[in-house]
Amino acid sequence: MKALDIKDDDRILIIAPHPDDECIGPGGVLLMHAKQCEVIVLTDGRQGQGDIAPEKEKQIRKQEFKNEMKRLKVGSFSMLDIEDGTLLSHMDCLTEVAFGEYSKIFVTGIWDGHPDHKAAFLCVKEAVKKTTSERIPECYLYEVHTPLQSPTHFLDISGVMEEKGELIRIHKSQLKDLPYDVLAEQCASYRATLYRMPGKKIEVYEAVDLSEKADMGISETEILLQKERVNGWVLKRWVLRLLEGARISGELSGKGIMKIYLYGYGELGKLLIKELSDTEIKIEAVIDRRAEQFADDEMTVIHLEKADCRIPVVVTAIYEYTDIEKRLEAFGFDKIYSLRGLLEGVGD
Repeated sequence: MKALDIKDDDRILIIAPHPDDECIGPGGVLLMHAKQCEVIVLTDGRQGQGDIAPEKEKQIRKQEFKNEMKRLKVGSFSMLDIEDGTLLSHMDCLTEVAFGEYSKIFVTGIWDGHPDHKAAFLCVKEAVKKTTSERIPECYLYEVHTPLQSPTHFLDISGVMEEKGELIRIHKSQLKDLPYDVLAEQCASYRATLYRMPGKKIEVYEAVDLSEKADMGISETEILLQKERVNGWVLKRWVLRLLEGARISGELSGKGIMKIYLYGYGELGKLLIKELSDTEIKIEAVIDRRAEQFADDEMTVIHLEKADCRIPVVVTAIYEYTDIEKRLEAFGFDKIYSLRGLLEGVGD
């Protein structure tokens, strides 16, 4: 394993799936070379630790990230604000980045257990594949949730370990259930001891060749698991709201809506029909591409082409909401609500 060599003229890009990954992983690089670094956070972090409403959570995490960047005085930073938990469906999010301007890139790896972390690396691969630049920067994977299996480089952060912990603690909203500051310090000690540097603290990295063609795509199973994970978040908040006596009918009537279409006749759509069955909210019909399959169903199921665009529509499909919203807008709908948004208190 080699010492990580960062030269004075290196231009460094750090890509983080969520706000705080950039300091949990390559925090030492940031602290020791802040002015040479640019940071891009891909998601809005709305699904962080705790029970804070997602819209509020993403604002808290954005401010925590800004506070960290202000303290570090990095070259530049930005957030793409992709919805946390859906990065697997945004593989093209980095194609506008001029990768040829950087000499080193740091990103989470394909073998990380978190789907967004896996996706972050694939986003880099996709962007580099489409770049017209002849220069491909060095790429180093960093570890957050899952230890790297074959680290190739290390950085001695003994002198900045305390400051790294302080950076991580700026993201205090994320330390309730999993104290990442403790995790990072223990990992740094473990790595140093393992590589016969007792008493030190080190970060480790794995150098990968971005020009190599590797069969490391996302399988259909992984996408399905990610969809189920997102649906699980929605169901959890739905149950909590019901236990508190809050119902979706109240959200709709509060907006002056008494008649709706439902878009999507899957499990969540059928649950919403049951919740609204004893309320004054009338479901005009369900819009679903599989309308013929439900011809004998008690509920009226129609194709989008037969729907009246003047009637508000509640989209019960969670993972595909953005694409569905665009399709509805193309058909003239302007009162579009997501089931997830209604449960999380998000406006239209």
